[in-house]
Amino acid sequence: MIRVSVITQNDKFFIPKNIKLLIDDSKIKVCSIYVVNAKGSISNKKYFFLKNFLNAGSIILSLEYIKNSFFDKLDSTFNYNIFGGLKSIKSLSKFHKINYKVINNPNNEIVISNLRKLNLDFIISYSSPSIFHKRLLNTPKFSCLNLHSSLLPSYSGLMPSFWVLFYKEDFTGCTVHYMDSKIDNGSIISQKKISIDGIKSVFKLNKLTKYHGGKLMIESIHKVFSGDINLIKNKVASDLYFSWPTNTQIKQFIIDGGRLY
Repeated sequence: MIRVSVITQNDKFFIPKNIKLLIDDSKIKVCSIYVVNAKGSISNKKYFFLKNFLNAGSIILSLEYIKNSFFDKLDSTFNYNIFGGLKSIKSLSKFHKINYKVINNPNNEIVISNLRKLNLDFIISYSSPSIFHKRLLNTPKFSCLNLHSSLLPSYSGLMPSFWVLFYKEDFTGCTVHYMDSKIDNGSIISQKKISIDGIKSVFKLNKLTKYHGGKLMIESIHKVFSGDINLIKNKVASDLYFSWPTNTQIKQFIIDGGRLY
């Protein structure tokens, strides 16, 4: 059995489904799930999205979030027999009896100590908002693996789905790579190219890349575990790294027909 722990951030739309893929794999055991509540987490940027995308889908997305939270509460009331815990990471953990904890920093010594006790083969990062330091990177037997929603090394960093739409790319993709002490750096294990044709919404593109990325992570775990890998070089350069867009860039994105939802 391949033993993994997940380090991620709070999300109600995409990440629960990716974790469920790990849970459903007969050769993988999810030992624990840590949700990092950091300043840079998407869940702590609600006001940023609401204000800047007010006329481009932020209200609709907020309503979707509220609806999802209601369904999550309904699911928990009926012992997760309606949606199987898929409406939140916490509910998914409870339904499958997986240890769940909210933390501020995955590099905390107590967190690392608890992870080491689990004799992990892999630590899986789904949008973890923190850089992993050496002691954490060296905790699992094999490696720490990260899923990033672009074709690395292009569009590394934050909000890749926004930036590929902003620059009107024809394709994007998803990448699973070994983690090191730099953001979105480390050798690439697997990639999948995805057409952007007809997509204007950041949310819809996220949904597409996370869907394919979840499957790609399963494939990559088995590749590394079996030793059947052909690594691709990946070295993130400063001109390929993106951060939060400015107000001016968001306005231009909306003028060009882009939407948050």
